[in-house]
Parts: sequence; structure tokens; C-alpha cells
Amino acid sequence: EFCETGNGVYTRAGSFANRTFFKHESAVLFVYCLEEERWCLSPVLGSSENMWAEKKTSSGNSSLPFSGPWDVLTGSVIGSTGHPVVKVGTSDAIEVSSMEEYTRRTFENFQTACYEAETKVQGIHYQTFGKQLYLLDSVTKIPKPHSTDMWLEVLRSELDPEYVFSFKAVQT
Repeated sequence: EFCETGNGVYTRAGSFANRTFFKHESAVLFVYCLEEERWCLSPVLGSSENMWAEKKTSSGNSSLPFSGPWDVLTGSVIGSTGHPVVKVGTSDAIEVSSMEEYTRRTFENFQTACYEAETKVQGIHYQTFGKQLYLLDSVTKIPKPHSTDMWLEVLRSELDPEYVFSFKAVQT
């Protein structure tokens, strides 16, 4: 099961290897980048042997850790078998929770989006062009072609039964 002491908020604590590292608010746990593409969660800052979890990314020199599920290392010092999920809130804080918590929150967000979609009005919140839906700027009402929201994805799937959307963690 997920190591409960690993859950919680990690705040920016300084710099390690020219990258920001984060420290847990009450436990002695750190999130840091060990190599160019390898973020780690460990009780020992900078350790490559005492890691509990890691996430290798292909984004290169990322200044913030990857959001989403991380991989637990077998034989971890902390002894966890669960999968931590990292959520990057700002450049000053990140949050770690269990996969179950991540799944529950995602489902709650989806439910909220379904309710929200029912309150949206075409021409005020979104615009339809054929089978395409576009978010409208709240002030100018100009379509924002590269913007979306979960409620808009719900509407897209209702408009086009073949449209499929999925959730993924994206680092911003």
C-alpha cells in the first residue's frame, strides 16, 4: 500500500544540481532531479540508492517534476508498494497522493465537468462550427481554438458519439 508519510505537500526548499528541490511539510522526504530526465522521491536528498519512487521524462531539462503517477522502485527503503501521484501546483509547491486518491479526484473532476457542461450556453461560453466546439473568451467572445476545459470535452463527446477524450497529467 502507499506509504502514508509520503502523502502531502512538498514546498520549494532550495536548489540541488541546478534544479529546484522540494521538501515534505512534515516528513523527511524530498523530490529532486537526480539527472537531466530523472525526478526522484527519497528520504535522502541526492541519493540514487535510497529512492522510493522516480519518474523519467523525455522533456529534458525540466525545472519542475512530472505531474501524474510515478514508478515505485522495488526494494525501496520506505517499503511502499503503492504508486505515488505527483501534482505540480505552482513552482513553489507540489502535492503527492496515492493512485487511489488521484483516481478519486479525477472522477470527481469529471462529475463536476458533467454538471458544469449542463450550465454552459452556446454563444456565451462556447461556439460550434460543424462538429467542432471552441471555448469563447469570457470578455471578447472570440473563439480560443487552442483552449479547452473538461466541461467542453464533455460537450464534444455529446455532440459527436465517436469523439473520445482521455485524462492525462500534463506538466505546465
